[in-house]
Amino acid sequence: MPRPCAGASVSPAPTAHGRRIRMFGNLRRRLALCFEEGRTAPARDHRPGGTMPNDSDPRSAGDAAAPEHIDGAAVEIVRNDERHRYIVTVDGQRAAVSHFRIEPGTIVFTHTIVRPEFEGRGLGSRLAKFVLDDAIARGERIVPECPFIAAYLRRHPGYEASVDWPAA
Repeated sequence: MPRPCAGASVSPAPTAHGRRIRMFGNLRRRLALCFEEGRTAPARDHRPGGTMPNDSDPRSAGDAAAPEHIDGAAVEIVRNDERHRYIVTVDGQRAAVSHFRIEPGTIVFTHTIVRPEFEGRGLGSRLAKFVLDDAIARGERIVPECPFIAAYLRRHPGYEASVDWPAA
């Protein structure tokens, strides 16, 4: 069961049959709150312990890409090895994140999130291209557990030699 970020409520709700089920409510609203407050998103976390720590300043650790521009706004993608994620900022505001874990010679992409207000600008595709190209440049094999990264790989040929598809 996915873990919600701190402060996000996962409450039982009655069904038509009187039984209770767990519901996540308004996922988009909670994702936005998690991003704004620096908490972890209600995403699958495959690491032992189950919670994802808060980020510090994304420029404080990891490798940064040269800033690009989209709609006149500066877009920067940073790899934060300490937090096991790539972070996209648009004019200094966190817009998207892609979580990963490192295994010997392999990078496993576990979850990618684009904040709702930044959807439709191609940031998710830019992030996917950057993380995949970065993994190849580092000589890492790619395991796409994240559905978004997996869909990107299916739509964009050229990465096949570096991808190990997870077992179904």
